Amino acid sequence: MKNLRKVTLAITLLLGIFLFVVSIPVTSKMIMEKFYDFEMEKKYRITELNEMYKGAPTEYEFGGSKIDIYRILEENKSYENPRGDLVTPADIYVTVDSLTQEVLKGYPVKVGKDGLNQYTHWIRKQIGNPSLLFSG
Repeated sequence: MKNLRKVTLAITLLLGIFLFVVSIPVTSKMIMEKFYDFEMEKKYRITELNEMYKGAPTEYEFGGSKIDIYRILEENKSYENPRGDLVTPADIYVTVDSLTQEVLKGYPVKVGKDGLNQYTHWIRKQIGNPSLLFSG
């Protein structure tokens, strides 16, 4: 009876050690991911593009870098999109620390909206008739 308990204990211990060793690769990846998430949350404020409120600012600071978005409207080219918004094509500039990183040419900007809410979160291109917008 004592030998049976020792054998059962040994098998249980070996099974536990085996399961622990097998789980190390998965567990280490999970721990690294949690650590990364913690570091990102501590370092950055991660938000939705327009943060679900009107007038979301076009300027943010991330990790000591200033990110700004501004636009230059194309004159006299306003039109109404299929959703009923008055839209004007514009060149949108994305800058990091005052250096232009990206320019979106002819991007539709909603007239009368403030901050990031004037930009759609879909990149679209205008084809033919100004009132017809197709996803790009």
